[in-house]
Amino acid sequence: MHQEAVIISPKQFFIISIMFLVGDGILYVPTIVATSAKEDSWIVGIISIVETIFIVWGYAKLANGMKNQSLPDYLEKELGKWGAKLLLLLFIAYILVDIGLMVYEIGSFLITIILPETPIESISLALLIVISFGVKLGIETMSRASEILFPWFFGLFILLIVFNIPNVQLENFQPFLQRGSAPIFEANMQLLPYVFKMIILIAIFPFVRNQKAATKAYVLGSTGGILMLSIVIVIALLVFGVQTMTSEVFPSYLLGQEISIGGFFQRIEVIMAIIWFISVFFKVAFCFLIFNFILASVVGIEDHRLLTLPLAFTLIPLCLAFFPNTVYLVEFIVTTWLSYSITFGVLLPFLVGGFIILKKQLHKQ
Repeated sequence: MHQEAVIISPKQFFIISIMFLVGDGILYVPTIVATSAKEDSWIVGIISIVETIFIVWGYAKLANGMKNQSLPDYLEKELGKWGAKLLLLLFIAYILVDIGLMVYEIGSFLITIILPETPIESISLALLIVISFGVKLGIETMSRASEILFPWFFGLFILLIVFNIPNVQLENFQPFLQRGSAPIFEANMQLLPYVFKMIILIAIFPFVRNQKAATKAYVLGSTGGILMLSIVIVIALLVFGVQTMTSEVFPSYLLGQEISIGGFFQRIEVIMAIIWFISVFFKVAFCFLIFNFILASVVGIEDHRLLTLPLAFTLIPLCLAFFPNTVYLVEFIVTTWLSYSITFGVLLPFLVGGFIILKKQLHKQ
């Protein structure tokens, strides 16, 4: 992925940012948030929108400092060869765990809801082979593909929301703040890791035409993504209520079952499945692309595509080693993923950014 040969438009980066934030969260976030915040889940959605704007704007400021250099080149310039390699290895370790998490989530969803007799290994293999071909074709091809599929993704999302409006029960908002603000804070902290993942996309930033427009696309796309997640949280709460949201693993998927158009079109939950498949496919694909690109840079391989298929086949046993079953997956998301995400989404960017600023100040003196 040579920078001079790869350029994507701000519009494509905007679409990538939306899909990246929506990603796997659209299925899991409603249950995660409702488990803690209950009837006040909608407040968590509003708070997260404001937080996302500031968090992603901070990431954009870091990315703007690269000045059209690739992430590995920029870090090597600022931190030295070995400092850059160490930080990049930590970064791709974060991406690797995230890929494993999402690949297992896809397999778990399919064998639970759609293909109960299919081994999860087969699903993971099929997914990673398709993604590998996309990664080998490059970031420009995948960006164009996301641009083509985005109208379907967004159009089906609008249909899902609009057709569920007749099922809304406003009393599900009550009681208001019955348990105080602590559960809202707890639920908000469970939602933030999905925002912190946006740090991964700064690796794509230098390949976007017009850095000023890229910043706008990045912030607006991320805000649009968290807005979509917040809307799903609100609609699921108003349609099902807290009890169903907390007892079902995929309440947003069940929204499709509630749709009834003239008593003829019913139980079209495939709408949610398509929305999720599109967003999570591109999220895994771009994570895998960035993982390949950075790893190739660290080990000194010029063409990252040489690593694509070997890494894809390596990821399958790694995914199952990371997450042996769904109970462990849920426990990891609830207990560990937050601290892990804060480390890479807050602590490391803050330390690296602070070090670079301090270095420049000392250099001026």
